[in-house]
Amino acid sequence: MHTELEDYITDLPQSIIEIILTKLPLRDAVKTSILSSKWRYKWATLTHLEFDDKCVSGTHDRSIAETNLVKFITRFLFLHDGPINRFSLSTAYLQSSPDVDQWLLFLSRKKVKELVLELGEGEWFKAPSCLFSCKKLIRLELVRCELDPPLSFKGFPYLKHLNLQQVLIAPDAVENLISGCQLLESLTLSYFDSLELTIRAPNLKFLILEGEFKDICLENTPKLVAISVAMYMTDDIAEHFGQSQSCNFDKFLGGAPSLQRLIGHIYFTKYMSIGNTFGKTEMKYRQLKVIELYQVSFEDMKEIMVVLRLILNAPNLQQLQISGSSNSSSVTEVRDFWENECPYECVFERLKMVKMTDMSGAPHEMGFIELLLGSSPVLETMSITPSVYMTEGRTSFLIELLRFRRASPDAEIIFVQDQVKSQFTDTPACLRTEGTQNAKKTTLQVRLHNRSASKYHRNYSHKAAIKRRYKSLSQFISRFLLLHDGPINTFVLTTGYLQRSSDVDQWLLFLSRKDVTELVLELGEASWFRLPSCLFSCQKLIRLELFGWELNPPSSFKGFKFLKHLKFQQVLIRPDALQNLISNCTLLETLDLSYYDNLQLTIRAPNLKNLTLEGDIKDISLEHTPKLLSITVSMYMTDDISQHFSQSQSCNFDKFLGCVPSLQKLTGRSYFTEYMSIGNNTFGKTEIKYQKLKVLELSQVSFDDVKGIRVILRLILNSPNLQQLQIAGSSMGTEVTDSDFWEKECPIDCRFERLKVVKMMDMCGVPHEVRFIGFLLQNSPVLESMSVTPSLYMTNERLSFLIEITRFPRASPQAQMVFVQD
Repeated sequence: MHTELEDYITDLPQSIIEIILTKLPLRDAVKTSILSSKWRYKWATLTHLEFDDKCVSGTHDRSIAETNLVKFITRFLFLHDGPINRFSLSTAYLQSSPDVDQWLLFLSRKKVKELVLELGEGEWFKAPSCLFSCKKLIRLELVRCELDPPLSFKGFPYLKHLNLQQVLIAPDAVENLISGCQLLESLTLSYFDSLELTIRAPNLKFLILEGEFKDICLENTPKLVAISVAMYMTDDIAEHFGQSQSCNFDKFLGGAPSLQRLIGHIYFTKYMSIGNTFGKTEMKYRQLKVIELYQVSFEDMKEIMVVLRLILNAPNLQQLQISGSSNSSSVTEVRDFWENECPYECVFERLKMVKMTDMSGAPHEMGFIELLLGSSPVLETMSITPSVYMTEGRTSFLIELLRFRRASPDAEIIFVQDQVKSQFTDTPACLRTEGTQNAKKTTLQVRLHNRSASKYHRNYSHKAAIKRRYKSLSQFISRFLLLHDGPINTFVLTTGYLQRSSDVDQWLLFLSRKDVTELVLELGEASWFRLPSCLFSCQKLIRLELFGWELNPPSSFKGFKFLKHLKFQQVLIRPDALQNLISNCTLLETLDLSYYDNLQLTIRAPNLKNLTLEGDIKDISLEHTPKLLSITVSMYMTDDISQHFSQSQSCNFDKFLGCVPSLQKLTGRSYFTEYMSIGNNTFGKTEIKYQKLKVLELSQVSFDDVKGIRVILRLILNSPNLQQLQIAGSSMGTEVTDSDFWEKECPIDCRFERLKVVKMMDMCGVPHEVRFIGFLLQNSPVLESMSVTPSLYMTNERLSFLIEITRFPRASPQAQMVFVQD
């Protein structure tokens, strides 16, 4: 059998072998040597070489990993046979190293066509002169290195793609490098400081700039079709802007007649407004179809003029997206400005889609929207998202919008409510920290939220974008922790891009040695990576919050002796392990368990004060919780749980609320009252009294079910100090035959002596709802306010419902009834 398999592998066609090898990581490709003699050195003919930290494994020692990586790459290149078209090295282990110089010398003799170097932070890698001998290069990507082209260097004659990120290079050298690469089509320059640059690239099509730019001039870029610019402002650059007299608009866009897409982030419109003139001899951008501008201040007339100059000179514009950064301050002469600056006959003949985000309702924002609506005859949709800071004035904002004339009969305006404020950078703000100024921080928060897969709208896959973001995040955290000096009190990691848990394992091992006191780990989407055992060595923990993890405490674990706050959301853990964890954390004060399935749990926590439960809950018992003050429960119903409820004989009310003498606030959502009604047959004078219960909130209460009503009555009749009561109904209007229920179940002399505020919501007018409202009104002598909100489905019976509840006598002469319509 072994021989047959070996023969089958050996006899594979050469083309199939090559495909297999190209799909494998280099470390695994080398291992194919053992398959057969025919395969022994097949890997040595690979033309695309991708080296990274995965090429070495089995050690957490950085120096050993660095040595092993150098040996692996050196030996690989030594045994390589044939051309090398692509060489990529992305590693956090290597920095400035003579071995890299030797590899580049080797590659220059192999006529490499694509070269990617991304080395670890620390001492910047200085590229050797042999790099400039790689004359066949088509793609060059360098991250964190120093570049010093020799005077004799005249450029890469075949280079089409150049990407420089955090590269130290003289401004004149980068200018000469760009102009010397006559075939250059794609250029990316990121994280440059105070750069003044003139770009001459006759074949350039795609340009991405990010950093602190003083001056950018496009002199010879006739084929440029897409530009993305993100500018950061410093005091030095702001001073330079204030002194500049030249027209940045003309310098930047005067040499881009073929432009099809323009994206301007952050201070782009501010930069473009310097020296801007607006006349009849404007250059036309006839191929420009998409414009995206962010953080545009509609309080700055100069920035508005930039926007107008762009759109009025782009006759084929189809999509426009603008994000504002204005305050709704008063501006005079608004209408005069738009009438004077905009030609009367201006029409945006092809504009179909407009997105206006972060709008504050400033006068010039409204004037701009009016201009677009009145001058876009084929407009299909305009979406407007108010700023999160615009809390008041939205109604008047909408009234104003309705007033505007629309040139397009098909235009649809979408007002997007409650939009979360967007971020313009995919990188955590702390990544921009210079040096080690944060190395002594005791609270570390790293938040990376899910956003667009491509920062600059490049054609990368979403999966690749996630991988890049995770890699950047992982490297940052590892470096930060490595350089950290002193205690770490709080560590917060919030990310949706976690690719592997081994990195987290290392961080937790490090934190366990730092006596971390607060630990928050949240995965954006539940991937359920298993946390390592070293987590349970963090014995100084006071707060622990986990979202989307798998937890398996060792049998020897006896709890966190200082833990006060525990929060688990979508955490996979055995019920018995969870139960032991809670009972062994004797100082626990806050417990939050969310998104659990078929949960059966007994809670013993003598110091617990706040409890939050959410999920598919079968059975919860509070056995030793004498200090519990607040409970919030949200229960979901499944067929399995419904069957369990029907078969249960025990009293859920007693199990859940029998040991909470200190309870002050109880919130029950969804199927809470149905759960509490199981086995609730004891309703008499021996009830436990909730002397401290002041606030009771219950939702989805069915007044068609007398068992649920009994739960409410048992609660309120045994809470002599209740002050606030809120109940949301879910009744269906079923006919009730038990007409004397209230006379039998409610004591004649009961009084709610301290009940002041009652809210009844989603009422549909069923008999028991009406009787319950009357019961409260007649027995609440200090009631101040009762609001009643009818259900949306209660349309025809509202008048009779009002007549009925108006009829009831009121024990409190100060009670105010509020009927909330729609």
